[in-house]
Amino acid sequence: MSVAFATEVIRRLRARGVVVSDNWTDWRRNGNGQTSAYAGGIMHHTATAYGDAFPALVAGRPDLSGPLCNSAGCSDGSITIVAAHPANHAGASGGRGTRPFPDTGVFNRMVWGHEIVYPGTNPMTDAQWHSMVQLGAVICEILNRGPEWIKGHYETSVTGKWDPGFAPPDRSISMNDVRAQIHDALEGDMFTPADRQFLDDIKEQLTGSREPGQFPGFPSFVDPTVKLSDVDFLRRIDQRVNTLLAHSDTQQEALRDLTQAVSEQHGIDGDQLLSAITTAINEELERASLGSSKSPRPEQPA
Repeated sequence: MSVAFATEVIRRLRARGVVVSDNWTDWRRNGNGQTSAYAGGIMHHTATAYGDAFPALVAGRPDLSGPLCNSAGCSDGSITIVAAHPANHAGASGGRGTRPFPDTGVFNRMVWGHEIVYPGTNPMTDAQWHSMVQLGAVICEILNRGPEWIKGHYETSVTGKWDPGFAPPDRSISMNDVRAQIHDALEGDMFTPADRQFLDDIKEQLTGSREPGQFPGFPSFVDPTVKLSDVDFLRRIDQRVNTLLAHSDTQQEALRDLTQAVSEQHGIDGDQLLSAITTAINEELERASLGSSKSPRPEQPA
């Protein structure tokens, strides 16, 4: 079951647009020796610097043998698969947020453990949050269960764990917010907050900004008496942006539909336009990535 479950996690994450590394370690064999009976997932923070998966997640540390998780959430939003079989991450369950899980001393075999590589005393990156939500949705999909089966370690721990956190001292993220977003992801909403802001900015520039004087908007939107040759075209994009913000299944679909509207209006090749926009977005993301400082790879989680 373990390898089949992990393989399906990988497949579904990639289908949702999450970058997954499944060649970093021998994840098909890694485990603590228990037989899996996965019923949900637990989210953690490593209490280390932002970064990528690191060796201690597989090898363990002096006080706890590895592997320490099933997957790791890297700071760029990618997910590294660490172990298909149960890992030593959850300890015993029984905290006040444990339900619907049982109180048990062999909790690891019941829950897929996701270690998000960040300090916990600062927020995880937006990309890490997004991939965490998508992973939670994937686990629920595979098990045919609801978001209530995705927990933060602080909810189930009987030893005072507070991960995943976002600020000192020991301030945990709201797993109710996470579960609400997992619910939305299960309903088909795969946009990140940054994606929604980007589309909302496009809409503002077409229809006028909420902030006076910033984006005046096109005259045909702000004054219905003005008639322009491209009125129908602009209204079509405005309507499409509204629809995409509420109903689009994927970011790529949103981009394809917008470029199709532009290409039809101006008689240009839609595929070439889509390729040019995608290239520009990727170049901007690369510039942003190069402009941010990358922390040294940590040695082990707390």
